[in-house]
Amino acid sequence: MADSPAPEARDAVPGAGEAGSPVLISHHGAASIFVHGIWLVLSVAALGLVLRYGVNAPFIDDFLVVPVLAGEEPISLEWLWRQHSDHRFPLVKLVIWGATAGCGGDFRAVMVLNAAGLSAASLILIRAARVLRGRTEFADAFFPVLLLHWGHAGNMLRCVIVEDVLIALFLSLLLLRVAGMRSAETRVDLLVLGTCLAGCSLLGTPGLVLGTSLAPWGLFRARWLLRSSPGPRPPGGAWALLALGVPLLVGAAYFLGFERIPHPPLGESLPGVPRFVAQAIGGAFGSLGVFGWGGEGFGAGWPPLPAILAVAFTLATLALLFRRLWRRAEDPVRTAWLLAFPLSLLLLAAAMGFGRAGFGETYAIRGHYMLRMVPLMAGLYLAWEVLGQAPLARLVQTSLLAATLSVLAFNMQSGFQQARDHRVLMDDFSRDLREGMDDDAILRRYCPAVYPFPEPLRDYLRMMRRGRVAPFR
Repeated sequence: MADSPAPEARDAVPGAGEAGSPVLISHHGAASIFVHGIWLVLSVAALGLVLRYGVNAPFIDDFLVVPVLAGEEPISLEWLWRQHSDHRFPLVKLVIWGATAGCGGDFRAVMVLNAAGLSAASLILIRAARVLRGRTEFADAFFPVLLLHWGHAGNMLRCVIVEDVLIALFLSLLLLRVAGMRSAETRVDLLVLGTCLAGCSLLGTPGLVLGTSLAPWGLFRARWLLRSSPGPRPPGGAWALLALGVPLLVGAAYFLGFERIPHPPLGESLPGVPRFVAQAIGGAFGSLGVFGWGGEGFGAGWPPLPAILAVAFTLATLALLFRRLWRRAEDPVRTAWLLAFPLSLLLLAAAMGFGRAGFGETYAIRGHYMLRMVPLMAGLYLAWEVLGQAPLARLVQTSLLAATLSVLAFNMQSGFQQARDHRVLMDDFSRDLREGMDDDAILRRYCPAVYPFPEPLRDYLRMMRRGRVAPFR
C-alpha cells in the first residue's frame, strides 16, 4: 500500500519550478511567503516614508541631546540618569546620541532606527506565532499590518519615540521566549525574560511600569526553579535572578531626587482613567480606532464602536486566560505569562491615565500612547493559540487581521498627511534658522509647534549655533 501523503503535500498547491517543472507549495509554505511578503512591503514602505519626510533637525523632546551634540556638556552617567519631564531614560539618550553622532550629527539616523525597530518587532512576533503553533498562518500578517502602517508616521519621525520602539522590541522578544515554553521555564528562559525587563526599565516611566510589574512574577519563578533543581545551583540561575532584579533596583533608585512634574489634581484625572485606557486600547489599531471620540451630535460622549470592540475583546481574552489557569489546564506556566503580559500593559495604560487623563478628554489619542498598546494586541493574538481549538483560534486571529486591514487605508492616508505636514513645518524651521532669522521671530513662529517652551528653546538654539548642530551643519 502506498504511503499516505505528508500534511504539507495534502495542502499543496501547484507552482512552477526550474525549467518549467511543476512543484508543490504547501498551504503553510504559501502562508509563510504571504506573511513575509507583507512584512517586506510594509517595512520598505515605512523606511521610504522616513527617508522621504524625515528632516535633519530636532523636534520637541529630541532637543534633549542638543547640549551633548553641541559639546556644551559631556556624556556622563549623571546626564544619562538626569530626569527629563517625568522620565529617566538613560538607554533612550544613549541610543539617540550614539546614532546621531555616529552618522555625522544626522537626526534621521534615529528615525531610520525607529522604522527598523518596528520592522524587527513584527518579524519577531511572526516567529513567536510560528514557535507557538509550529507553523505560519496567513493571519500572522496581522503583526506587520499592526506595527508598520503609516499611521505610525508621527512615531517614526520623532527621535525620542525610540523609547516606545525599544519597548515594543523588548516585549516582542519576551513573547517569543514565552511562546517556546513548555511545562516550565528554563534558566535561559528566565535570563532572557529578565534581560528584556531590565532593558524596559531603562526606557523611562512606561518601561519601568512594565518591568516592575512583571519582574516579581519572574523572580518567584526563578526562585522556584532554583529550589527545585537538584544538585549545585547552576550559574545561569543566579544571572537570571540578577537580571530580573534590575527593574526593582531601578524602580527603587528612580524616585530618589525626583522632581514631580505638575499634573492635574487626582480628582480631575481619576474619573477619566477608564476613558483614557479605552482610547489607548482602541488606538492600537490606529487613529480610526478612536475616530469621532469627543465629537458633537448623536453619540457624543460615547466611545466609538472600534474602541468598544477592542476593549471587549481584551476583557474576554483575559477572562478566558484566567479561567484556563484556574482550571489548571495544560501549559499553566506559559498561560500564566500570557495572562501577566496583557495585565502589565493594562496597568501601564491606567498609570498613564492617572498622570494624563486630566489634560483633556482626548489626550490619549496621541501616537506614542497608542503605540504602547500595540504589544497588548500582539499578546492577545498569541494567547488564542492556547485558548481554543485550531478552528476557533484561526477565526479569532483572522478576524484581528481583517480588523487591521479594514483600517489600513485610513491609517496609511492619515499618516501620509501627517508626514507631509511634519516635513513642511520642519523644512520651514530649518530654512529660517539657516537664513539667520532672529531668535525672537523663531520663538513666535515655532513655539509650541517645534518646542513648547520659549526660553529653553532660545538656549538650545544658541547651543546649536555654537556647536554646529543640525540644521546649522
